[in-house]
Amino acid sequence: MHALSSIRLTRHLATLIALCGLGLAHAQSGGTDPTEAGGKDSPSARWVLSTSIYTRHFHPSPDHNNHQRLISVERLRDDGWLAGLAHFHNSFDQPSTLAFIGRRWDSTERLPGAYLKVVGGLLHGYKGEYRDKIPFNRAGIAPVVIPSVGWQIGRGSLEMVLFGNSGVMWTVGYAIR
Repeated sequence: MHALSSIRLTRHLATLIALCGLGLAHAQSGGTDPTEAGGKDSPSARWVLSTSIYTRHFHPSPDHNNHQRLISVERLRDDGWLAGLAHFHNSFDQPSTLAFIGRRWDSTERLPGAYLKVVGGLLHGYKGEYRDKIPFNRAGIAPVVIPSVGWQIGRGSLEMVLFGNSGVMWTVGYAIR
């Protein structure tokens, strides 16, 4: 990795950490009792670390990167609200960062472990000739909404993440209390 790339990565991660901190502060400001559902000291609030394992574009192109190298961290409250940040290489192999907040809905007893999740956030990283590949990317940062469906067994999870009409990515995660 070139020194300039390392500096850029560090700058992107620092920005995401700051944005994630703001999102977490907002997400955790719901209750006054810190042991209430999802408060920062709640026994079931947890951190989730995730990485990508497989990506498939719906309309493959030789320009597409199918190895996103996603690293994501999110704080999930037991009331379903979450906030996090992710670093990955986008479909055109450009380093990208995402700061997000969202909501997770766990299934009932009919499908134990299954859940739906929707996050929204700000995405940075689509540049140059690929700048217009993501809508509303006017200042180098674009708003995104990302739905996913997942399955959790113990501390482990598997998610299928839909990125617009472009493709799907599978991720694995591990929860830390």
